[in-house]
Amino acid sequence: MRSTTVAVIFATGLVLALPTTVGAASSSGTYKGKATSLDRDFRFGSVKMKVRGTKVTSLVIKAVTTTGCGNFMDVVFAPSDPETKIILGSAKLKNGRLIVTYRPVADVESQTTSINARVKGGKVTGTFKSGGICNNEGRFTAKR
Repeated sequence: MRSTTVAVIFATGLVLALPTTVGAASSSGTYKGKATSLDRDFRFGSVKMKVRGTKVTSLVIKAVTTTGCGNFMDVVFAPSDPETKIILGSAKLKNGRLIVTYRPVADVESQTTSINARVKGGKVTGTFKSGGICNNEGRFTAKR
């Protein structure tokens, strides 16, 4: 009888603790912030990253200075867009990290963008680099 009671109490404790643990580890939400050059001497535009569960659904970095195709461009990672082609990595967060290289337009093979970001405690920090036709690089931070 006593071992059954202890087992029931233990199981009940696990069930009650589960939602708190799962909720605390969730990265879901919208993160907003700013981007800068790698050496932080030049500010770019705003950053908006959306995460659902363990998948990044979109990342937009506005007004990034570029060479090769004009003065400014927006860096856009939209994994569900049929034009976006992921070359390396994925849109899934693995251990809180996003590591992906993609083509913003699938048919333009010479244009690629790489993103390396970390989501931890309601904050995102990361770097990006585009090469090919439009060249740029920088870092970004965002909070939920």
